[in-house]
Amino acid sequence: MVSRFLLLTVLLLSVNACSYFPNLGKNEEIYGNKEDRVSILKTESNIKVDSEAARTPPKLPKIRFNNKWSKSHGYDSLTPENIEAPIEFNFRAIESIGKGTPKSVKYNISPVIAENKIFTIDNEGVVTAFDANDIRNELWKYEIEIDKKSGNFSSAGMLYDEGYLYISTGFNKVVALNAESGKLLWNRNINGVARSAPDAHNGVLLVSTAENKLYALDITDGAILWTHNGTTEEISVLGTASPVAYKNLVFASYSSGELYALNIENGNILWFDSLSTVSDLKSGSFVDIDATPVVIGDKTFAINRQGVLAAYETFSGHRLWDIEVGGGKNLWYADNIIYLINDENMLIAINTELGGIAWMKQLPEYEKPERKVGRYYWAGPVLAQDRLLIVGYHGELLSLSPINGDILDVTKVLSGISHPPVVAYNSLYMITEKGKLTVYKYIDKAGRKSLTEKYVQPQ
Repeated sequence: MVSRFLLLTVLLLSVNACSYFPNLGKNEEIYGNKEDRVSILKTESNIKVDSEAARTPPKLPKIRFNNKWSKSHGYDSLTPENIEAPIEFNFRAIESIGKGTPKSVKYNISPVIAENKIFTIDNEGVVTAFDANDIRNELWKYEIEIDKKSGNFSSAGMLYDEGYLYISTGFNKVVALNAESGKLLWNRNINGVARSAPDAHNGVLLVSTAENKLYALDITDGAILWTHNGTTEEISVLGTASPVAYKNLVFASYSSGELYALNIENGNILWFDSLSTVSDLKSGSFVDIDATPVVIGDKTFAINRQGVLAAYETFSGHRLWDIEVGGGKNLWYADNIIYLINDENMLIAINTELGGIAWMKQLPEYEKPERKVGRYYWAGPVLAQDRLLIVGYHGELLSLSPINGDILDVTKVLSGISHPPVVAYNSLYMITEKGKLTVYKYIDKAGRKSLTEKYVQPQ
């Protein structure tokens, strides 16, 4: 138990050790050359490129316009795999969403976008809807009533579905709001801490708790339809994976390393697997699943905190392959590739047909790499306009090649961003820990948009 506690402490400290990254433009010095990346890989990781996967080029999906980002956490299979976005940004808009988080807590709740609105929630539970065309235009606010002495809303999650906004508060309450007016539809107290984003399908709202419990609620009034319990763990890395609904299935993943496929109508178990049973995982290691599973047709992908990525047949649960990738909280699926960033700040492309690593590139790890001081935290990736976008907590947005991971561009952004970039309406949306909603876009010389003092030249 002591060793597991010490391991958790080290993990949490490493996650929170982020700092500002100056020296923009000194790419050779900061990012290192190819030989440097290979040597780091050999000394700090057991993962390796698969020769057959390396010979199979990534297939880039067709670029598609996106007008919705329905979840604040996790990959949504309804989002285009390759989103239309500008390849350069010449204007930025900034607006406050309310109260930011303490320095010791990262704000990783991305905005939700739908109906030409941007929905946010601040650290004190104030939900705000902004006009997506002009974020100065605040449409409505709603404050969730919670005893503020109980904590903050840094673990909350949001989902937009068919005209309503559903919120897991990070406490024992789930709230449903009318997305057009902000009026309360219902709220429901549950026996557990509701974290991450809910999901919904066929009139059922699905909510996961930190106690490894899944609630199925009636989407119209919040009534409890059924529940499912995973194995309770004494300790896990903070975070909860979002449930995923697909056809008549709901996928629930827990901190125990268990992945369940349940019947969405009654919660009956159709199949389950445990990522903790992989033979080469060390005894006592964390197997917590806090990355949302990705369901793409007849294939489902899940990764545990230890860094084992597995592919399953969606309806039978047959495990197709598994591979060690060294961690990863956000998965991005694009045709025959899953992209992720592992715990060593390695950007990795996994061939989903072969179950092998096609390529990997070392991202900048430290502000001062020679002394290993100022560890960076990167969020992403997202595939947009044939580029992988990742954002650094220290204040940089990287555009990288999805073919080999080469850095194509570096853009200065606000610091304090912990969630992957949100791409919709041909723009990028991000929220800082200080509660600043930022929108990055390209404005052509013809002035298609009416610019005001709120749109400023990026620094």
